[in-house]
Amino acid sequence: MNQAERILIIDDDPGIRESLTLIIKTMGYPVVSIDNGFEALSLLSQQKFDLVVLDVMMPAMDGWEVLKFIRDDPALQSTRVMLLTAKSTEKDRLIGKKILKADEYISKPFDLEEFKDTIRRMLSK
Repeated sequence: MNQAERILIIDDDPGIRESLTLIIKTMGYPVVSIDNGFEALSLLSQQKFDLVVLDVMMPAMDGWEVLKFIRDDPALQSTRVMLLTAKSTEKDRLIGKKILKADEYISKPFDLEEFKDTIRRMLSK
């Protein structure tokens, strides 16, 4: 693991943010956690993150909009994005992976080991 590998969690649910932060910290990765899309855009334009764990359903600016911003910004092209969302239909998955180009799509509730394995795999690329 490269020490520079930083993870950004964007989720409006404080309980989920706390849980994800704890899981990722115990995996040995530096992690920052925020609760809204607007703050995410600001932070992403100022700091480099190797992986963004992104909720879709958030007030004001949803995860689809944040993902579109990441994919449209040439400076963020190498940023990997995992959508972690309660939106679990095939249509949602199609929008997230095929149209907006998320690297991974995991539905809530999620399997802890699958989540950790997915992070390891995404950061080993």
